[in-house]
Amino acid sequence: MSTANQIQLDAANKTIRALFNAELSAQGEGEIVNAACMRTRSKSKTVEYNFMLAFDELREWVGERQIANLSVESFTIPNVKYESSLVVDRVDVEADNLGLYGPAVAERVSAYYRKRRSVVASLLSNGATTGNNSYDGVTFFNASHPSDGNGAVQSNLKAGSALTGANYDAGVLAMALLVDHRGNPMDIVPDTLVIAPQLAATARNLFQLSTAYGTDLAGDNPWFGAIKNIIVEPLLGTSTSWYLLDTSKGLKPLILQDADDFELQTLKSADDEFVIMNDAYFYGTRSRFGAGYGMWQLAQRNNA
Repeated sequence: MSTANQIQLDAANKTIRALFNAELSAQGEGEIVNAACMRTRSKSKTVEYNFMLAFDELREWVGERQIANLSVESFTIPNVKYESSLVVDRVDVEADNLGLYGPAVAERVSAYYRKRRSVVASLLSNGATTGNNSYDGVTFFNASHPSDGNGAVQSNLKAGSALTGANYDAGVLAMALLVDHRGNPMDIVPDTLVIAPQLAATARNLFQLSTAYGTDLAGDNPWFGAIKNIIVEPLLGTSTSWYLLDTSKGLKPLILQDADDFELQTLKSADDEFVIMNDAYFYGTRSRFGAGYGMWQLAQRNNA
C-alpha cells in the first residue's frame, strides 16, 4: 500500500465526515416529525407497544389504593434499514477538490431527513385506508373506533369537510368531546394543523388574516390566530385533506422509533478492492428506524 495514498484517503475521510456532520446539525428534522411523533429507541428488529385504553386519573386517596384494571392493546412496529452512497473520484482526492462534493454530501443528509418526513406523511395519507393499523383493530382514521365493550363508537374521520372556519370549529369540538373507555373526557385540544401545499392559501386566509377574507364575510376574522402551528408538508402531495393534531401530551398521534443513528461509513484502506477496481473512493450512509400509529384520539383527518 502506498503511504501517500493512505494519507490522502485519511485526509479525505476527515473532510467528508466534517461536511457530513455539519449538514447533519444544520438541517435537522422536519416540522411534521417533531410535531406528530413520539420518539422512541430500540435496537431490535421489531418493537411491541402496549397501550392502556385510558389516560391515567388522579384520585383522592381514601383507604387503600385503587388499582386501575385497564384493558391493554398491543401492536408491533418493525425497524427498516436505509442506505445511500457517494463515490469520490481518486483524482479529486489527490487534487484536493473535495469541496466540490459539499452539495452531494448535503443531499445525502437531506435525503435522510426527507425519508423520515415521507414516512410520517405516508402514515397520515394512508391512515384511513391501509389495513387495521390502529391499536383498537380498525384503521387509524376511522368513524367507528370502539369506545367501550358495549358497541359505542367514536370518530376521528370526517367526510365532506373542506377547510373552512365552520368545519374547523366542528373538528375542534369533536376532539374535545372524545372520552376514554370509562367515559371520562380526555382533555384533547388540537394545537397543530397539517396540510399539503394545495391548502396553504386557504389556511393563510382563514387563520392568519385579521380581516375576514372573501365576499361572504366582512369585518374582523373570527378565526384569526385560532391555531398557531400550521405545517405545510409538500410530501403530502396535492391532497385536500387536512389534519388536526394535539401535540401537547406525552403520547403523540404517531411513533417514530430510532434503532441505528444516521451514520457515514468510509473506506479504511487505500488498497481496498473498490479503489483498485474503480480508481475512486466509496462512502455510504446507513440508518435504521421504524414508524407507526400511536394514539388515534390525538389526530383527526378531514376529507374535503
